[in-house]
Amino acid sequence: MMSSDLVEKLEAATHASLAPPNLVSPEQRREAEEFLLSFRRSKVSFNVCWEILDKSSSSSVQYHAAATMKESVIRDWETIDDSTRLSMQQFILNFLTQRPGITGYVRGLLSNIFAVILKRSSVTSHDPTQRHPFYQHLGALVASNNETMETTACSILSAICIEFSASDKSSNVGLSWEQHAKCKAQFEKSDLPQIFQLTIQVLHQTSTSSNIQTSICEKFYSIAEQILSWKFSPTIGQRRAFLESDSTLRQNFQPPQYWKQQILDPALLQLFFNLHSKVRTNESLCHSSTSCLSQLASLEGDVLKDMGDNVRYLTHYLQGLLHVYASTHPLHHEALGISNIIRNLVECHKLQIWSMLPNEMNLFPMFLERIARFTIDFGEEAAKEEELHEDDHLYMEAFETILDPWTTLIECMNPHDTMVYITPCADSIIKMYVKCHVSAPEGTRTQTNEDLEEDIDELEEEDREKFGCQLMSIASLARTSPHTCIPFITRILEDRTNRLHGQLQRVGQQGGGVVDPMLSLLYEDVHWLVLLAGHILADECEGETPLIPPEILKYSIDSKHLVDESVTMKVLGSPEVKINEIPGGEKASDPVVRLSSAVLRLSGVETRCLRGGLGGLLSPQLAQDILWFLRCWGATYLLYPEDHYKELSPVITRAFGRDSPGSKWLVEHFINKIMTSLSHWGSELKVLEDSTQLLIMMVQNNLRCHLVVECPEFWDLCSKISENVYPYSTLPLSVKQNISTALVHAGSANMNQYKDKYWQQTLQPLHHRYHTLTTHPTFTQQTHKESTILEISSILSMLQGISAASTPTNTTYLFGFLTNFLPDCPKLIDIYHDNENLIVLILELYVEVVHKQICYLKQSQCSLLCDWTMNLLKSYSNHGNTMTSSEDDITLIIELLTNLLSKDFIDFSEPDTDETWSIPGAQPIETSAADVVLFGLGIILPNMNSQLLLFPELCSQYFKLITFLCEIYPEKIEKLSDEMLQSFVYSLQIGLKSYGSDNCKLCLEAIESLSTHCYKTKDAPSSLHNVVSSFTKLVFDSLITHAADFELMRTAGETFYSLLCYQPQHTATLLQQVIDSQQDEQTKLRLSTSFANLTHDVSLLNHDRNSRTTFLRNLESIIYNIRGILCVK
Repeated sequence: MMSSDLVEKLEAATHASLAPPNLVSPEQRREAEEFLLSFRRSKVSFNVCWEILDKSSSSSVQYHAAATMKESVIRDWETIDDSTRLSMQQFILNFLTQRPGITGYVRGLLSNIFAVILKRSSVTSHDPTQRHPFYQHLGALVASNNETMETTACSILSAICIEFSASDKSSNVGLSWEQHAKCKAQFEKSDLPQIFQLTIQVLHQTSTSSNIQTSICEKFYSIAEQILSWKFSPTIGQRRAFLESDSTLRQNFQPPQYWKQQILDPALLQLFFNLHSKVRTNESLCHSSTSCLSQLASLEGDVLKDMGDNVRYLTHYLQGLLHVYASTHPLHHEALGISNIIRNLVECHKLQIWSMLPNEMNLFPMFLERIARFTIDFGEEAAKEEELHEDDHLYMEAFETILDPWTTLIECMNPHDTMVYITPCADSIIKMYVKCHVSAPEGTRTQTNEDLEEDIDELEEEDREKFGCQLMSIASLARTSPHTCIPFITRILEDRTNRLHGQLQRVGQQGGGVVDPMLSLLYEDVHWLVLLAGHILADECEGETPLIPPEILKYSIDSKHLVDESVTMKVLGSPEVKINEIPGGEKASDPVVRLSSAVLRLSGVETRCLRGGLGGLLSPQLAQDILWFLRCWGATYLLYPEDHYKELSPVITRAFGRDSPGSKWLVEHFINKIMTSLSHWGSELKVLEDSTQLLIMMVQNNLRCHLVVECPEFWDLCSKISENVYPYSTLPLSVKQNISTALVHAGSANMNQYKDKYWQQTLQPLHHRYHTLTTHPTFTQQTHKESTILEISSILSMLQGISAASTPTNTTYLFGFLTNFLPDCPKLIDIYHDNENLIVLILELYVEVVHKQICYLKQSQCSLLCDWTMNLLKSYSNHGNTMTSSEDDITLIIELLTNLLSKDFIDFSEPDTDETWSIPGAQPIETSAADVVLFGLGIILPNMNSQLLLFPELCSQYFKLITFLCEIYPEKIEKLSDEMLQSFVYSLQIGLKSYGSDNCKLCLEAIESLSTHCYKTKDAPSSLHNVVSSFTKLVFDSLITHAADFELMRTAGETFYSLLCYQPQHTATLLQQVIDSQQDEQTKLRLSTSFANLTHDVSLLNHDRNSRTTFLRNLESIIYNIRGILCVK
C-alpha cells in the first residue's frame, strides 16, 4: 500500500503552485511545479493513482492522479489483464457516482479514461453486445432522476462519442488509423444508436417536465449535437469522395441506411421543435437547440434516397418550424441559428422535392412568407447594430446568412415561378433595405454626434467589399422585381442628389468652415444608393466579358412601349438639369437609362463643385463610389458587345451602343471625370486609384479605346503626365504607374493611326526627363538629393506601368524604348544600394519587363535582357556587405529568375530575321537564362532559411523557381558548390514537410526531375547523385501522409517511382526497414506482401509511360491498404 506521505506531498505541491505570490516564494513555487511534473513523468502504476484518488479530497491532486492514470493505462495497456481493465472501469464508475462533489474537470478526465479503456477493449473484442449491459447501466443512471447520476452518465457518454469519433479531439492511444477506423465503424453500428436513443429519452423527459433542469438539458443537447454532426464512416464506394471532402466545411447529417427508422420517425422532429419552443428563451439552451435543428434540416444521403421519404420528412419539418414561429419573432440569440436552419433546408433539399410538397397545406408559400419576415427583421436589427457601432454583429451575420437561400432559390427557379413566389417577398425586402440605409422621410437611419466626430480608418474595409456578398444578394432580389425596385431607388437617388447640390451651394456661400450634419447625412444616403444601383445594374466580372443582367435587359425591352427615345436621350445628356425640368423626363424615359443618368447627374454635381472651389466640402467616399459605379457600369453598358445578346433594347442601344451619340458623349464625360479627379483629389490615394482603374477599363476595350483617343482631353492628360506637369507631378507612384499602363494600352490599340503622336506625347517626354537628369553635369553630386530620388522613383514607376501594358503587338516597340533605361539599372543600384525603396523599384521594373515581354521577344533580344539581368544581379551582389537583403528583395529576385525560365515553357516569339538585333555598338551576348538563374541562386540560397520561408509569397515563389530549374536545367544543379548544394537540398527537405500541400507538390516535382536526371546520367556520378537518395524516405512518408490528397499522392507516386528506378536497392532497403519496425507479425506479413507486389519486377522498371502508369495504379491501391497500419494516433 502507498503511504499517505505521497498524498500529503502532492497536496502541498498543488497548494504551493496555485497559491498567491504573497504566500509562497518563487523558489517554493518552482520546486512545487517540478515535483508535480516529476510525478506526472514517473511510471507510477494505476493502482497508486487509485489510492491517491480515493484518499485525497483536493481537486488538483485528483486531477494530477487521473492524468497520470491515463498515461499509465495507455503505456501499459498490453500488460494489463482483462479483469484489471474491468476493475478500472468499475472503479471509475463508482468514483464518479459516489463523489457528488468532484469538480467538472476531474469528472471529465475520468470519463475520458473510461472511454479510452472502452475503445482499447473494442479493438480485441469483436462482439459489441458485450457493451450492452454497460449502456443499460447508463440508462438506469439517466432514468434515476438524480442529478449527480445523470451528470455522470452524460459526461461518460460525451467522452465515449469524442473518443470513438477518431477526430482531433480523440486521445493518442497508440492505435493505427486502420484500427481507429474499424473501432469507429463498429461503434456507429452498435453503440451510437443506443447513445442517441438514451439522449432522446432524456430530452423527451425534459420536454414533458414543467421544471426544466438547465444543466442536464444542456449536457444532453450537447451529445445530440455531437451525434447529429457526426461524420459517418464511408462505404467502399464512398471512400474516395470521403477522403477528398473538405474537413473545414460544415458537416451535413448523413446517417447510413440502418438509421432510417429512427431518424424518419415524425416524433423525433416533433420532440425537437416542442423542446425548442420551451427553451428558446434560455440563450445557452437555445443555441444548442437551433444547432440540432440546423443539423436535422441538413439531413441527406441514404436515409432519404426515396423521394417520398424526402417529401414527408420536409413536410414534417416545415410544419414544426412554421408552428413554432406562427405568431412570434426570433429572439436576438436565436437569429443566427434560425438563419442556418433555413439555409440548410433550401440548400440540402432539391427544388424538385419542394415542388412535391402537398398543395393543400400551402407549405412553400407560407415558408417563403415566413423567411421574408425573418429577413426583414434581421435586416432592421442589423442596421441598428451598425448605427449603434455595437461590437456584437450577430444580427448582421444572421441577415447575411438568410440572404443565401434567396439567391439559391432565384438561381434554381424558372422565371414564372420566380415572379409568382419570389417577387412579392423581394419587394418588401428591398424596401426594408433601402429604408434602413437612408434617412427620413423614406428611411429610418439617423446620425449621432459620434458619427460626425468619428475618424475614418484608412485600414478599415470598404463597404462595397465588406458588404459585397450582401449587396449582390439584395441585387439578385431586386432584379426579380425591377419594375418596382428600380423606379423606387431612382426617385430617392434623384431627390438626394438635388438636396445635396442645394446644401453644398448653401454651405459654400456661408464659408463652409464647420462640419455640416446635413451634408454628412446626405453623403451616407447617396453612398448606399449608388452601391445599390451599381450592383443592380451590373455585375463585377474578372476575366469574363461583363454582360447586362438578363432581367434588366428584359425590363428595358418590356418598357419600350412606354418610353420616348428622344426624351430618354435628353435625360442622359443633360446631367446638369434636374429630372423634373426635362419635359416627360419622369414618365417617358427608359427606367434603366434613367437610373444610370441619376448617378451621372450626381457625378456632374461633384465635378462642378470640385471645379468651383467647393472640394473641401465634398466627401472622398462619394468620389470613390461614383468612380466605382462608372467603372462597373461602363464595362457592362458602354459600347456593349451587341452580338452577345439574342435580343436588344432599342433605347439602351441608342444610348450606349456602338456608333451611338450617347456613347461618344459618355466617353468624353468619363475622361473629363478622370482628369478632374486626378487634379483635385491629390491627397486621397483611394480616389486616385479608382480614377486610374476607370481609365484602364476605358482603354482595354478596343471599341471604347477608339473613342478615347479621339478626345483632345485624353491627349492633354498624356502630355501632362509624361512631362510631369503640376498637379500630376505630385501623384503617388502607384497612380502614375497605372496611368502609364493606360496610356500604352490606348496607343497600342491605335498604333498605326497614332504611332507618332503616341511616341511624342507619352514615351518621348519620359526618355527626355531621364536623359536630362542622368547626363546633367551635377548629377553625381546631386544623386542623393530628395528631388533627384523622387524624379528617378517617378520614372521607374512609369516604366513599370509601361511594361505592364506589353502585348504581342507592341512588345518589340516597347522593348526598343526600354533599352534606353534597362542597361543603366545596374549603375543605379551601385549609386542607390543604401536606398531600399529604389532597389525595390528597380527590381520590380525588371520583374515586370521579363514577366510581360520575354515570351514575345526574339532570341537576340532575350540574350540582351539576360545580360542586363546578370549585370543587375552582380551589382546587387557586390553590395551584399553594405545592405541587408530584405524579404521584398529576395521575393522579387526569385520572381525575376522564375520569369526568365518561363521562356523555355512559353515562347510566342518570331524567328530572328536580323541576327545582329542589338543596341548599336553592343558586343555579341552569350549569357543564357540558366547562367543568370544559377548566379541568382548564389544570392538567394545563403539567405534562405525556415524563418524566411514563413512568408507565404516568398515561399511559393522560391519553390516554384527551383522546380522550374530542376525541370529545365537539372545539369546546372550539379555545378553548385557543396555548400550551396547542401542548402538547396535542405530547402527541399523542409519544403516536403512544413509549408503546405502546394509547396510540397512543387518539391516533389523538383525531386522527380533530379532523380530522373540522375537515372539518365548514373554512369557519370556527381555530388548530386549522392544526395538524391536522401529524399527516398521523405517521399515515402509523403505518400503515407498525403494519401487523402489524390492530386498530391499522384505527384508523390511519380517521384517515388523515379527514385525507385534510379536506386532500386536503396529503396528496397528502406521498405524492409519499414517492415522490421513493426511489432505485430501479421502486420509485417501484410506489409511484406504489399511491398513485394510493388517491387517484384524492379529490375524491369524504366521511365517509359506504360511502366509508370502500371506502377502508379498498383501504388495507389497498396498505399490505401497500408496507410492505416503505418499512421498511428
